[in-house]
Amino acid sequence: MLLARLTVVFVVGSFSPALWAEDLRRPQELAWFNNANAQLEALTQRPADCVVPLHNPKFNLGRLAFNSPRLLGGQAGRMGLSCASCHPSGRDNSDFFIEQISDKPGRADISHHFLSSHGGDAFFNPKPIPDLADVDNLRFKNRGDIEFDQLLTRLIEIEFDGQAPTAAVFYGLKLYLTQNSIENCQLPFQPVSRTLESDWLLIDDGLAALDDAIKAGDSATILFVSASMRAVLERFYRFYSINPVKSLDDRLLDMSRALESLLSNTIKSDKTAEQILVTLAELSTSLGKLKNDLRQREAQSFYNPKTAYDYLNPSN
Repeated sequence: MLLARLTVVFVVGSFSPALWAEDLRRPQELAWFNNANAQLEALTQRPADCVVPLHNPKFNLGRLAFNSPRLLGGQAGRMGLSCASCHPSGRDNSDFFIEQISDKPGRADISHHFLSSHGGDAFFNPKPIPDLADVDNLRFKNRGDIEFDQLLTRLIEIEFDGQAPTAAVFYGLKLYLTQNSIENCQLPFQPVSRTLESDWLLIDDGLAALDDAIKAGDSATILFVSASMRAVLERFYRFYSINPVKSLDDRLLDMSRALESLLSNTIKSDKTAEQILVTLAELSTSLGKLKNDLRQREAQSFYNPKTAYDYLNPSN
C-alpha cells in the first residue's frame, strides 16, 4: 500500500518508478520556457537571493512553501509550478513562458481559467511578472497588512485552486516574503549559479519544519512538508536523469518512501513525538549521506552548464 500511495500525481510531491520513462524524467523547468537559452539559464542559474534568512523553523517552512507545488495545487501544481517558478529566489522572471497564460516571455495571466476552475475570468490579459524583492514598486508594500493576507489567500485558493494552507504554512510564507527586499542585495541583478547545494536548502528547510510540526502535533503541516520534500526529491531525480545511476535513483525513491512512512507513523500510530523525532533524526542522517553521493556526480547532472547545454543542443 505504501508504494501505491507514492504513485499519486506530482501535486502531492511524490514520484514512482513510472518516471523511469525518459520524457517524464526531464526537468520540469524545461516546459516553462520557449527557447533553449532560457532553458539553459533556468537549469544552471538563478537570480540573486535578496532574502535575509532567519534561523527559525517558521522561516524554513515559508521558504519551502514558496518553492512547493503543493501550495498552489490545481493545474499549476500538476505542472510542478510553485511560486518560485515565476519568482525564482523571490525575484522576477523575464524568460518564463507558458503558451496558455503568456503572450510573450516574462508575462503571465494568473487570472486565466487555465489555472483555476472557479477563479478564472474570460479575458486574456498577461502582465509582467514582478520582482517581489522590489518592494517599492509592488502594490502592497506593507506585508503585515491585512490586505496582504487577503491577497495571498486569493492567489492561493482562487487564482490557483489551492487548498487553504495551514496557519503555520501561511505564517511561514508571510515571514519568508517579509525578508525579501532588494535592499538586502549587494549585486541584485547579478545571477548566481544554481547548484545541488542551493536546491538542497529546501531539504534542510523541510527537516527543520518537520521537527517543529512534530513537536507541535500539527498533522496537517506535517502532511504539507512531507509532500513538499518529496517534490524536492523528485527534482533531484530529474536533474540526475541525464546520466542516471540506478543505485542513486533507488535511494531517492527510498527517501520518498521514508517520508511517507514518517507521515503515516505520525498520523496513524500511537508513537510519541519523541519516538517520531528519533526516526526523523535517522532520516536526516540518511539524507545527508545521499547528498554527499549526489554531490560526487553533480558534474554529470543538469546542474553542470556544459552537460545541460549538450542536452539542449544535441546537433552542436
